[in-house]
Amino acid sequence: RFCAALLLTYRSFYSPKELMCALVARYHIQPPAAVAGTPLHDVWVNQRQLPVQLMVCNVLHKWISHYLYDDDVTEMLPDFTAFVDGPLADSARVAKLGALLKATMAKKQGSKTTGGTPPKKPAVTSFIWRSASPAQAHPKGRPRR
Repeated sequence: RFCAALLLTYRSFYSPKELMCALVARYHIQPPAAVAGTPLHDVWVNQRQLPVQLMVCNVLHKWISHYLYDDDVTEMLPDFTAFVDGPLADSARVAKLGALLKATMAKKQGSKTTGGTPPKKPAVTSFIWRSASPAQAHPKGRPRR
């Protein structure tokens, strides 16, 4: 829910470029000084850093897939490309997510240049209103008491 709320309202306090920079900064979370160089470092990486990095990738994917306007793509594309080709390509843990994000952005850009396919309109069904007897109106076929 938080992700959807953020992606629906971020324009009131961030530009798309600023949001992209904030997500990249969050992705680069570093361990506290007390943990660095201790046996707890690996535990911290697996229990804190990796979930945060996966969450950032998930937010990026949802943003690009569902919430990014076509006009915003050009504004944030350089930062996005640098992020996907840099940190995501270097990390074996999230390299597949980088490829997924690239494919999603390519699809988004493709829909922008080709005009995309318009969304299908829902089929309109007609209702014929009949006066129903009380027995027909009740779900179990019995009139209410």
